[in-house]
Amino acid sequence: GVGQGLSSGEYAQAAEVFVKHLQLPMLSRAQVYKQHVFGRIAELAPDIRDAGMKEALRDLSSLADEDRTFPEALSKLAFVPTPSGELKMPSQLYDPRVQELVALLDMSTCFPSEAYTSPEVLSALQNVGLRSHVSSDVYLESAHTVEKLAKNGQNEVAVEKGRMLLRALELDTTKLLMADTHKSNKNSRGSSIFGLMGNMLGLEEAAEQTRSRENEQRQRLLTQLSSIAWCPVMSSPPHEGLPWVEDPSVVAPPRAVRLLSDVWLVSGCMRILDAHCQSLAVMEALGWSGPPPAPVLAGQLLQLGQMHKNVDSKEVAQQLSSSVPRIYNMLSDILQEEQFEAVCSILSGGACIWVGSGFADPTSVAFQGSNVLSPYLHVVPADLVCFRALLVQLGVQEAFGAKDYVDLLAKLYKETSITGSSSSASARSLDPNQLALALWLVQQLADMSPSHGPIYVPDTADILVPAGELVYD
Repeated sequence: GVGQGLSSGEYAQAAEVFVKHLQLPMLSRAQVYKQHVFGRIAELAPDIRDAGMKEALRDLSSLADEDRTFPEALSKLAFVPTPSGELKMPSQLYDPRVQELVALLDMSTCFPSEAYTSPEVLSALQNVGLRSHVSSDVYLESAHTVEKLAKNGQNEVAVEKGRMLLRALELDTTKLLMADTHKSNKNSRGSSIFGLMGNMLGLEEAAEQTRSRENEQRQRLLTQLSSIAWCPVMSSPPHEGLPWVEDPSVVAPPRAVRLLSDVWLVSGCMRILDAHCQSLAVMEALGWSGPPPAPVLAGQLLQLGQMHKNVDSKEVAQQLSSSVPRIYNMLSDILQEEQFEAVCSILSGGACIWVGSGFADPTSVAFQGSNVLSPYLHVVPADLVCFRALLVQLGVQEAFGAKDYVDLLAKLYKETSITGSSSSASARSLDPNQLALALWLVQQLADMSPSHGPIYVPDTADILVPAGELVYD
């Protein structure tokens, strides 16, 4: 190996012999490395390469005395092997003695190989760029590590490191995630004598520019973190009756994730975090503290309606009774915004109105009506009347009219008719509940003078027939 076994004194003596007798130019050890070794690093056998480069690291101080540019040249050279065999620059790697770094990063690609882990070599590597502190770059590298591990099928390791990263962010909110707190003190500083002097000297403006740069850097970090799949997510629904995203991946980007507390609001459209997050700052920074996107709320409501036309489970009914008002409340807040048009488009034609026992189409729900109309027509439950403005926009009417009653009689007629026959002789009799409903409808229509299609009336056999075919006895 280059320089292997030669001290600087021994090298000087040997070099003097060659220079004197062969008339060669005198090269220092630093020059030999820079001119004849650095450019051939990738060609050298690993054992020779490592022996020579570790010798350079151990004697870095004297090599720097020979050539003050040597440490900088070494820092820009990809000569340190990782456990995976890839050669990287020292500044691309991290110190394995720092346990926080080991917990967050991939041991096979982010740290020097075992041959470079002696304290002496690691200390020298630090002098030419080896990283030993947790920084924003570490968080991004960790997120990419988790994403890569998951893609390679190392799900358990990916989930564990994802949780570690989330924990690290929670512990580091002051430095990287908290909103800028300096601005709140700006006025008080400006009113002081020192603040006035600082303004006169332009110091306050410089400080403001620094804060602005820090905020921009923080925002870039959060934007990148939000787009990388590193958050551990649940693979199966935690409750019965939930819509669920069918996705085998065990991690997802924060922007596609919500907390478990929001599971009934988003489960059919977003992934659910499979970890505990208690930091309000992290929740806010990763977009988990505010309402879910309006299209997500609408999509969830649509899927809940499709799944639960009728609810038999007491537990599911309780969950829906508490969750649907939350969705309605969030949608009510955007009634006057342009995005509400997208909500209406998503929910159009869907059963999106919770009536206490299931979901119904808005056209079959009114604020005023009789409970005798159930399960065909429904009245808005008392605890949802406060969302009147939203429900009206979704299609709920104030009260049922003649057309609703005529259409319902026609529906009963179709339900009791024998398929393929239009004769009342081929129809079955109404059951007691249907009969009571039909008689109630006919009584209401008697006072309305309807003009909407044929009206069906029960005959003496409790069979619905067009009113024109009956005679009054």
